[in-house]
Amino acid sequence: MSIYSIVLFLGGLGLILILVGYIWGLSQALEQGPIWGLVYFFVPFASWVFHIKNWSKKNIRKPFLIQLAGLLMYFLLGIILAVLSR
Repeated sequence: MSIYSIVLFLGGLGLILILVGYIWGLSQALEQGPIWGLVYFFVPFASWVFHIKNWSKKNIRKPFLIQLAGLLMYFLLGIILAVLSR
């Protein structure tokens, strides 16, 4: 397995996880109210505020954790690229 396939896999999977989590979280924010939906979509880091404020609801945690998994993929991708670029 070449390094390019690993990079494409981690990058693609990370992007898909982030997008799915974001869209799912946006739909949950819109269920809370149209103002939350607009703030979630337009204001940077408002999604974090939304998820922290509603953390006690189990179904609200899932999209946030999916987004964190996608960010972890990008973090691992960065480490792999840094190690291999030496």
